[in-house]
Amino acid sequence: MVNLSLGCVQFGMDYGFTNTKGKIKDKEAGEIIDLALRNNINNFDTAQSYGNSEEILGRFLPKYPNAKVMTKFVNTSKDFYVAKDINIWENNFERSLNNLKTNKIHSFLIHNPNDLKKKGKEILEEWLESLLRRNLVERLGISIYSASDLVNISLKNFGLIQMPISLYDQRLIEDKTCKDLFSRNIAIHARSIFFQGLIFSNYKKWPSIISEEFKSHHHKFLSSLDKKSILELTLNFINNNQFIESSLIGVTCLEELKEIINIKKKMKLINKDFSNFAWNNSSDLDPRLW
Repeated sequence: MVNLSLGCVQFGMDYGFTNTKGKIKDKEAGEIIDLALRNNINNFDTAQSYGNSEEILGRFLPKYPNAKVMTKFVNTSKDFYVAKDINIWENNFERSLNNLKTNKIHSFLIHNPNDLKKKGKEILEEWLESLLRRNLVERLGISIYSASDLVNISLKNFGLIQMPISLYDQRLIEDKTCKDLFSRNIAIHARSIFFQGLIFSNYKKWPSIISEEFKSHHHKFLSSLDKKSILELTLNFINNNQFIESSLIGVTCLEELKEIINIKKKMKLINKDFSNFAWNNSSDLDPRLW
């Protein structure tokens, strides 16, 4: 069974198209973290831009020796880099260490791959490599939306790529990106496996910018299923792709995590062809366009 990681953006801010509960309160965040770790969900995904999510994790995680944190670099520089930018990055990284109350981050990701394509990118690349040399990070990674995000980027120092993969969004499987990365021993983390929560919603509640054709596709495949069945189907889809090291799940409350854990424990694993669920219109699949 593919490992699960807990996405923690909701700890720090009101996030998600289908999130009706808002930012998770600190006490409940602690309960969610505790439940996750007691059920072998040991990886926690956050970012420097996720409000005070890092601080919330730093409040609860240090007492759990098995917990691993992924956080993401946020660049505030212009369209090119100069040497003095390193001071800003160092200060931000030190702030993340302090927020998380740790002296080493397991996975440090570039949040926007275009940061690795700007003029003077070698300054950023050298600084990232120095984090590895100084033993401040276990591995470096990149968060992407499409295969084109990796064009003109050297992956020699990167051991993890985080990407959208779901029943509906199978583009990076179909275009062989996943196969290529896996063959190069680069770990793959699937995010948005519940399609930002829309997979559980009636198509009439989807963003208006999403095409009517995709809404009909959703209605055709999932309208007859309850949430439990969709959860089980989604987790089986992820499990059928054995190149995935971990799948990110986001929750808006403790009960949602309990539901996922209970279904994961009881579900029957199936091998089937999930390709019929795939949708290939990128403008429908990219939440940045909603």
